[in-house]
Amino acid sequence: MPCPVCGNRNFTLLDHLVQPVTLGADKGLMLGGIGYPQFMLLCTSCSYTFFFNAVASGILPAGDPEKKA
Repeated sequence: MPCPVCGNRNFTLLDHLVQPVTLGADKGLMLGGIGYPQFMLLCTSCSYTFFFNAVASGILPAGDPEKKA
């Protein structure tokens, strides 16, 4: 798959999992609770970054959203 910005086909898998900020029902910032961990692929030419869901892709196991930590 080519980069949608520059067409390059070389990517680097970045070292860290990341998680976007989750907003609550009132659109306020939620600290803790449900999250969506992701891994990133970086285009080696233009630095465009793809984000992929780590659970849906099988990198991490699915958690129980009802379980409290």
